[in-house]
Amino acid sequence: MIKIGFSANGIEEKFIRSTFKRYIHRYHKDTELLSYSKEIFCYAELEIGKEINTFAVCAENVPTTLPEGLVIAALSKRSACHISLLTFPATSFNDALFNLPKNPVIAGSADIIFEQFKEIIPTARFEKKIDNEEVYAHLDNLIGAENKTSVFGNLNGGLIPQMYLSANVRIDNEELEAVTFDPSEITALPGSGVVTFLCKADDLETRRFFKDIHNAETGEVINIERKLKKLFDDKDIAAFCEKDANENYHLYAAAIVNGKLKRCRVSQSTFFELAETAFKKLNN
Repeated sequence: MIKIGFSANGIEEKFIRSTFKRYIHRYHKDTELLSYSKEIFCYAELEIGKEINTFAVCAENVPTTLPEGLVIAALSKRSACHISLLTFPATSFNDALFNLPKNPVIAGSADIIFEQFKEIIPTARFEKKIDNEEVYAHLDNLIGAENKTSVFGNLNGGLIPQMYLSANVRIDNEELEAVTFDPSEITALPGSGVVTFLCKADDLETRRFFKDIHNAETGEVINIERKLKKLFDDKDIAAFCEKDANENYHLYAAAIVNGKLKRCRVSQSTFFELAETAFKKLNN
């Protein structure tokens, strides 16, 4: 029996559970997913190999330098990896961009995401840096509420990972609208839309089990995104890498450098020094 632990709540929990069912339990019935409330990496470092064989974590939350003795056993296939804007469409703003007022108040959990949004709507104001789940709750609570303005407060929209849309069918309610951005418009955090499975480096049996589950194509592009983040000393950046039908690599990236938003796109036929090239462009 392979036991997989995780410590996530809300939409991240749903995303990990759906990934487990779709890519692991569907083919390997002798697997079990266990929920823990303790902090992800401290707990994983202590308990992997004791109660559980591996720990599942949304890849965007995995530091580029792992605790000693831990390795990435596998990465899931990537899905729902872009940034979406959820809004409550007020009738008085129907002719405006995204149905937002002139000076919209936007919530979100990452400054780098909002700074990119401000390039689209420069007059937007960041309400506060809050948890993605709280952003979702603000908008989700609008459904069925009699007094929408009191529930909504002064919030006009929320910037959230696309996976939040696919994880809850209620978001299709006609009272909410969603716009998903291309990475050239708003680039997501490194590792978005992927679940990482961590295990002990010396646990060869677990590593062999996950060898067939690991998505090599995902691993190739995620490694580039994580490498760029490591070059920035694990600071908050945005990075998304993809490979097209002709095997060319395209890396979109954004970072706050010297107080200013810098963005770049690097396209190459090989991944050699792709992250390094993006790092140089962002710092020029």
